[in-house]
Amino acid sequence: MIEERINIFNTLFRNRVTISIITFCAIIVSIVLALILPKQYTSITVILPSGTVPGVFGLIGSFSSGGFMESGSSDEISSFLFPELLSSFSLYSLVCNTPVNSAIKRIKPESETIKDLEGWSVDSRGHKIFIARSKIKYSIEKGILVISYTTKNPVIAQFVLNAIVNALEELIKKNTVSNAVKKSGHLMNRKKELIEQLDESEDSLEKFISSHRNFARDPILKIKYNRYNSSVQIKHELLIYVQKQLEIAVLDSKGSAPVVKILDPPNLPTKKSGPKRSLILIFGTLIGFIISLIVVAFRENKDKLFARLKP
Repeated sequence: MIEERINIFNTLFRNRVTISIITFCAIIVSIVLALILPKQYTSITVILPSGTVPGVFGLIGSFSSGGFMESGSSDEISSFLFPELLSSFSLYSLVCNTPVNSAIKRIKPESETIKDLEGWSVDSRGHKIFIARSKIKYSIEKGILVISYTTKNPVIAQFVLNAIVNALEELIKKNTVSNAVKKSGHLMNRKKELIEQLDESEDSLEKFISSHRNFARDPILKIKYNRYNSSVQIKHELLIYVQKQLEIAVLDSKGSAPVVKILDPPNLPTKKSGPKRSLILIFGTLIGFIISLIVVAFRENKDKLFARLKP
């Protein structure tokens, strides 16, 4: 073992010039690459999906027992679908067609929409570039989504991220309105059924009371009375509950309910987020050193390798 280590050290020492030259070249290439790569700026926003509450089960509230009915139809798009919506082609198309404002016009006067601004094409190629520049992080514990967008100009990064959030709200609102219309129709039918069932339960209770005036003295009759009375109370509570859900569904169908809450609006980045020049230099040096070791290993063992290749 000691002899092998000594042999390795001697081999590295004999080839120190080769190792130094290759590693030095890799360092030079890394420095040039770090200098010529354009600066990148990242705008970040934090949003809270509608119907969720920050906490341990923040993002899964809509799947909990009764969560769907309690929160209204806006929960029919759950927080788990947001990353899919944010990377969808539908959202990308909306962002592409967003008109630029006067501040962006001063930067790129020829741009009319974000598509012109970023040089995108409304196809799968442009969509891939969009996904690469926009990142999504979601926290199940906190129930929040962190969305970021990276590009060469800080003002453009903030503007595009604002367009992404607006497009997300528009997509969710369209889906919410569509689902709310369907849900309100179902709830109206359910309300009619409950009214009929409540009337039947109240009639049964009244008939029981009129037929058994002294039911309170008889334990068996008292149990029957409690059963009839409980049926009336349960259906009455259900009717109130469905009525409230119907009101929520009607509001959702009009698009008046908020779909996301912006906790931190898209910021204007003041510091560059990339390129990470120190990391480029470190990885470049490491890669150069590894390549030099491969070259040395090949040089030291080339005779053996060629001998094995001979027939």
